[in-house]
Amino acid sequence: MHFLDTLSETILRELSRRAESKEPIGVPTGIGMIDETLGGLARQTLSYLVGDSGVGKSWLVTAILLHAAGWLQQQGKGPASAYVVGTTDNASYRRRVQSKTNKRSIVVFWSLEMAEAMVVTRMLVQLTKQVTGVSLDSGKLLRGQHVEELDALVQGYQRMKIIGQHIAVVFRDQTVDDFRNTLQELSLKYDVCLVVVDYFRLIQDIVESPTGAGRQEKVSRELMAIAREFDTHVLSIFDLNREGQKSKRPHLYHMKWGTGAHFDGDYIFIMWLDEDSCKRKAAGENLESVQLNLELAKARNAPLAQTRLILETCCGHFEPYYQREVE
Repeated sequence: MHFLDTLSETILRELSRRAESKEPIGVPTGIGMIDETLGGLARQTLSYLVGDSGVGKSWLVTAILLHAAGWLQQQGKGPASAYVVGTTDNASYRRRVQSKTNKRSIVVFWSLEMAEAMVVTRMLVQLTKQVTGVSLDSGKLLRGQHVEELDALVQGYQRMKIIGQHIAVVFRDQTVDDFRNTLQELSLKYDVCLVVVDYFRLIQDIVESPTGAGRQEKVSRELMAIAREFDTHVLSIFDLNREGQKSKRPHLYHMKWGTGAHFDGDYIFIMWLDEDSCKRKAAGENLESVQLNLELAKARNAPLAQTRLILETCCGHFEPYYQREVE
C-alpha cells in the first residue's frame, strides 16, 4: 500500500532526474513514425502488430529487433527503466531493476513459427542489405545459392557477430510459462529490453475455448504481466479475423478472437498492403517490392499516427515510402 503524497513525490523526483539525464524513453525501432511518436518501445508496455498473413509482419519485427540490437551495442546500455524503485514493496522487483546497470542489454526473439535456419537466414540477408546494399534472396540462400555474393554475405555475417551478442533467440518454448522461465534465467545475467513474439496465435493453448476468445484473453494478460515483471517491452505479431482478411483496410475490431488483446495492448499497430500492390499481388505478379501502410491505431498517452513503407520482398529491407518517391 502507498500513500499518494509519498508516491507522487517519488515519481516527480524520478521524472525530473530522467529529464536532466536525457535518457532514452524506449528502444528505438528504426521506423520513424514509431520512434518520433512514442520515443521508441518503452519498458513495461505491450504492443501488437496486426496484419494479414504474408503482408510482411515477421520481416518488420525482425528489422526492428536488429535495429534495437545495433542500438544497444552502440549505446552500451538499455533505455531508462519504467520502474521507479521507490514505488513498490516487491523486493524481487527492486533487486531485478537495481541490478540492470551491470548487465549486458539484450533483445529476445521468441520464434514459434520459424525454425533456426530460417530465422538466422532472414536476419543475415537483412544485415547484408544494411551493410553492403546488396539484396540477397533468403529463400535462395537457404537452397545454397548466392555463392557469387559471398563477399557481401561475409560482411553481413561480420555485422551479425557484432550485434548478435545482444540478441537471444528462443525456439523450444511453447507456453507462456515455459517462456517466463527462460526469461527468468536470462534476467539473471542480462537486461532484457525488448521481447518479440512471432507469433501470438502459435502460443500453446492455456484456456481451452471453442472460439479461442478465452485463450486470447488469458495469453494477452500473461504477456502484459511479463512486460511488467521483467521491465521490458513485449511486441507480438497478431492475426486478423476472416472479415479483416477480406478488408482492404483492417481495423482494431478485426483482431482475431475478440477484444481482450485490443484492451490490453498499450500500442497497436496495423499493417496492410497498399491498394496498388494488393491488386498486382492478386493478379499473380512476382513483386520485388511492395508498398505498405503502417498505422498506430491505439496508443496510451500518445497521438495516433500513420506512415507508408517500402518492403523489399526478397530480403525484408524496409525504407520510408518518400525515399523511394524521390528516387
